[in-house]
Amino acid sequence: MAAADQGNWETLQRFGLIPPRLARICTGLQGLRSLFLDWLFDGVTDYAAHFSSLDGFDLSRRLWQHYQDRLPTLAPGDEFDVADEFAEIVGLAGRYEWHKDPFGAGKGLAA
Repeated sequence: MAAADQGNWETLQRFGLIPPRLARICTGLQGLRSLFLDWLFDGVTDYAAHFSSLDGFDLSRRLWQHYQDRLPTLAPGDEFDVADEFAEIVGLAGRYEWHKDPFGAGKGLAA
């Protein structure tokens, strides 16, 4: 899985199909996912190794460390704050906005 992702990003970058800054952020997020999976499976996997040499893996490590620092005190609803903090780390703060849930708090699609 991770090796295929790495090849895809390298191909997109090589042909100039993705701006370098966005590629760096995407690599950072892919690496973060890999670090999470390696942690989740208690070191049995080594997905992060496939991203460690790519530009953007430093973002992966910063995001992962931030998540680990926040993890002991995370509560329901904190995911929005974490997303904002991640955006700050990768340089996307202020480039998106939150919208109110159109279904209302706690309501699903079903009536």
